[in-house]
Amino acid sequence: MRIKLVISLFLIAISNVFAVSTNFIIIDSLLDVEIDKLSIELKSRAVDCCQLIVNDSPLKPNIESKILEKMPQISFNINKQDSCEIVEFNLIKLIIIYENLANDDNYTFRKIEIVASAILKDDTKSTLLFNKSQRYQDTILTDEIPNIQNSIHKYDKGEIPEKKQSFFENVLQPLIFISSAIITLAILFTVRSSWDFVPISVVWKKLTVSRNK
Repeated sequence: MRIKLVISLFLIAISNVFAVSTNFIIIDSLLDVEIDKLSIELKSRAVDCCQLIVNDSPLKPNIESKILEKMPQISFNINKQDSCEIVEFNLIKLIIIYENLANDDNYTFRKIEIVASAILKDDTKSTLLFNKSQRYQDTILTDEIPNIQNSIHKYDKGEIPEKKQSFFENVLQPLIFISSAIITLAILFTVRSSWDFVPISVVWKKLTVSRNK
């Protein structure tokens, strides 16, 4: 099982050389690992008939179709039958995290993690088959985040971190704005003061002469 996980993550990493994998593709690959694990557990117990119960989540249809596709040897029923056991597959958690890198605003750290469990039940007992997390992490260009999130699905989106302000934006830019405002005010007061020293009679005389012309 670990080998399959390593291979899946390796293939994702290789694909990143040519194009950044979308969150949906990564989530789908992580789910494949969990469902493969379920298949191994059921085969080891020689389960050939069971009722499948998948907890409510946005990924429920995907999970159900994957289980049916990967385990054709098992007869899954919607309704409980006396001769069949019950398999519960629970997607407990799905998180997508973006974090700014300390030394470079152009890149963002991405982590996707799912936690899933599976329980096998019969009339006498319940057996926990597994309860583990699978995670994937990499570093992507910050500008690529809108492209790796599917606008159709809500579950493959994470909170995009605010871009850290540079020294220019934090210190120099406000200083330039304040200095410009001070200079502008100083010029206005200087011009106004120069007009205050001109006698009104001189101004009126200039206006009268220009009008007579």
